[in-house]
Amino acid sequence: MNAPHRALIVDSALRSRGGHNFSYTQAIRRGLSRLGWECDVLANRGLASDLQQEASLRPTFSFGAYDFPPLAGTARELEYVHAQGAVFGQELEATLRGGSGMAYGLVFSHTLGDFELVGWSRFLSRRPLAGRLAILLRRTSGFARCSWARRRFHPYWRLRPRYLSEIRKKMGGRFTFLTDSALLSADYRVVYPHPIVTAPIPVGVGLLDLPLPTAVRRRDVVSIGYLGDARPAKGFHLLPGLVESVLESGAAVRFLIQCAPNASDRGGDSSAGAVKALRALAEKWSGGVELVEGSISESDYARAFARVDIVLLPYLHTNYLAATSGIFAEAVALARPVIVPRKTWMSAELARAGSGFEFDPMVAGDLFDKVVRAVREYPELEEKARRLAPAWRAFHNEDMLASVLLAESGADAPPTDSPTESRS
Repeated sequence: MNAPHRALIVDSALRSRGGHNFSYTQAIRRGLSRLGWECDVLANRGLASDLQQEASLRPTFSFGAYDFPPLAGTARELEYVHAQGAVFGQELEATLRGGSGMAYGLVFSHTLGDFELVGWSRFLSRRPLAGRLAILLRRTSGFARCSWARRRFHPYWRLRPRYLSEIRKKMGGRFTFLTDSALLSADYRVVYPHPIVTAPIPVGVGLLDLPLPTAVRRRDVVSIGYLGDARPAKGFHLLPGLVESVLESGAAVRFLIQCAPNASDRGGDSSAGAVKALRALAEKWSGGVELVEGSISESDYARAFARVDIVLLPYLHTNYLAATSGIFAEAVALARPVIVPRKTWMSAELARAGSGFEFDPMVAGDLFDKVVRAVREYPELEEKARRLAPAWRAFHNEDMLASVLLAESGADAPPTDSPTESRS
């Protein structure tokens, strides 16, 4: 297959089926494949052995985007970022050494950590790419919220703008910078003067194959679901207290809670205590609490989602002020009402349809109140969710992501005669 129809996906944090990385990488692979592209994937060296064979993923990187140990002070954090950036660049170069490594018409690197931007810049300084490079960031430091002086002089806030601009300088018009939310794109426009593409969120085909409700589903008992990683940033530790309070209130509910291994944990389990407490509640409230533990397949995940009426997203980390949630995107696509934190990308999207409630993490008891209210008003919320779902599904899917990626990066254009940079 010739160069313009070979793509490389770089996903340093991909280790297992759990979390965003596996589902996102598989989605873009499927979307590009249906457009006639052959895809290779570089993943983390900690990749599960079954995935190496089953999904044809190549273990490459020692560190992933989530491998950031607690460090005291900006100087040590920056030292870590630059040191791991050097390692990332060397590992990337070692893997792509030789003519065959340069034969990709498109290289797509998504969900990066800061050190990967450093690594990409260093790599491009030593070894040019003949094709196109697209980088997608799903987080921001909050450039619009900080002062002009901090953006210009603080070494941490300068890092992403600096290395994005350096990559752009090295690649010219063959570099495309993407985010997956309008709020993220707006924030990066404060510090990055070149075009920014807002990409679709690829809701998987297994979920989109689930039938949409055609009428309001009357429920004697409403199922509330928490899906995805069991991590503190997503408010998983809030669940035991919330579940017990809601069940004791007498509300006609049952909980389905996925306790997926935390992809961010390395050598520990930050949610072990909450999982233990939930197991005790599942024994105490027979039929009221169901846990889905361990890593599950995409088809099993879709089956679990199909049994949920309302999706609970009690996220607490400031990352979600502008960053997206794949599970929120899936819930909207499936016409499931949601409960989300206020003043986030999720609440901004929810405001368009009203198919759920936002809670204030700073107000004690507000999450409980919104859960009980959502159960009480479930028929009205689901009717609003059904109206929003078709348009959402038409944009937020893997085929649309692949199409936007190829069109915006110019990857369908004829290959360049030389791997030297093009200026624009």
